Amino acid sequence: MSSALLLTAFMLLLPIELSSQDIPGNTGDPLIAGAHNTVTVTACTNYNPDKLTFTTLTKGGQLPYTYQWQSGSSASGPWTDINGATDLFYDPPNLMTAGIFCFHCRITDNSGSVATTIPKMVVIVPDPTVTVSGGGIVNQNSYSLITSIVKDGTGIISYQWLVSLTGTSGWIPIPGEIASSYKIATSSVGLFYYRVHADASGAACSKPYSAIIPVIIIPDKSPPIFTAPTGPFVFCVENIAQANFWSPGPGVDPYRPDFFLFRKGDRFFDLDPSLFIDDCDSIFEFQIRWQISVSGNVIIAGAGQPSDHDSFEIPGSPTGPLMNEITWWISDCNGNESLPASRSIMIKPRPQIILN
Repeated sequence: MSSALLLTAFMLLLPIELSSQDIPGNTGDPLIAGAHNTVTVTACTNYNPDKLTFTTLTKGGQLPYTYQWQSGSSASGPWTDINGATDLFYDPPNLMTAGIFCFHCRITDNSGSVATTIPKMVVIVPDPTVTVSGGGIVNQNSYSLITSIVKDGTGIISYQWLVSLTGTSGWIPIPGEIASSYKIATSSVGLFYYRVHADASGAACSKPYSAIIPVIIIPDKSPPIFTAPTGPFVFCVENIAQANFWSPGPGVDPYRPDFFLFRKGDRFFDLDPSLFIDDCDSIFEFQIRWQISVSGNVIIAGAGQPSDHDSFEIPGSPTGPLMNEITWWISDCNGNESLPASRSIMIKPRPQIILN
């Protein structure tokens, strides 16, 4: 068998991790460095990079080739020889500090020509840490938020909030609470402890727990407050759709109203919820109670906004304007009721019509 055929058979059996002295070249062709993995990786400290192995072999130039792996802090160098790294592959050590680490191979042929591979870049960032804020003393059913901030790490950050009754053991994951912030459940009075478990998906990143946040939930005894309108509601009745002009008795002006009809859905007397102030959570909503009275006598009362009530009549007077009074109370989600707030409702007659 000829030497050329023997060399061909030998090359087919040759494993990928060859000695630098065993790689053939095409004498006279330009030296081409070959290639290894060059995908940039961002990872946390103590990351162990994959072994760098030639996927495209060196060719051209004059045999034999010598290989020297080098490291640098950027893709453009400066480059430093790595002691003992003189083969077709290089297995970097664990990278323990934050920074940029680049690796490439410098190939020299027998004539002194030099070619270098495209560098492999590894960006190392510090391990993630997580801090939390919020908690403390809050009223029952109030709105209270704990917020976490993750610093450093890389990749997608995921979260899981946990609760404990002791702060030292019995940590229970809270179902569905996987965001960076957690709205504390404040329906039960007592002492609770919270923390979050953060997880950065980047390679070699740790999964830190936050500090423990104590939350004391106390009974809420503070009544809500609200701003009621000032001055009277004035209604000058000028059309038959708004008032009933039946005469209350013989000899009385029939053009003075007997009553004003308040229709369900009319919002003349509704309170503005934006004026309600309380530390009760808005999801529980406020409860409204109200009544309308004339000279201290209640003529109608209801719950919710007056416009939610069925149609009702507000008295007028055959002798002149009549003052009604509407009074409201609001209660928060803990049952604390505000002080009453009142406003007058004045029903003024339609101007008298005199027939000549």
